Amino acid sequence: ADLALKTPYCHSAALLEGNGIASLEDIAKALLSYDLPQIEYNGLRTKRMVGDVLTKNGVVEPIRSGKTILGYRLVGDGLSEAQRESLSALCDEKLADFIERRGGAV
Repeated sequence: ADLALKTPYCHSAALLEGNGIASLEDIAKALLSYDLPQIEYNGLRTKRMVGDVLTKNGVVEPIRSGKTILGYRLVGDGLSEAQRESLSALCDEKLADFIERRGGAV
């Protein structure tokens, strides 16, 4: 019921951000931003899959509050802006390859 109340506002925000135009995907993403169970589920998946792998390989370290993991930070982050952009582009490329191999479905 709570999500239903926010639905018109999500549509409006997506339309306003897109200068009066929003794709179905844009509106769906806006709605998902309020889907707390989905956000919590994806947070758990991130922690168990991505976080564990990157932590074990020394790429990131968890940001904690007590025993709770709140997020991750890069280990020894002395990267320049150009290095960040290069690595981000590489990640985008690898993700696009992964999606293509799966037939466009993730």
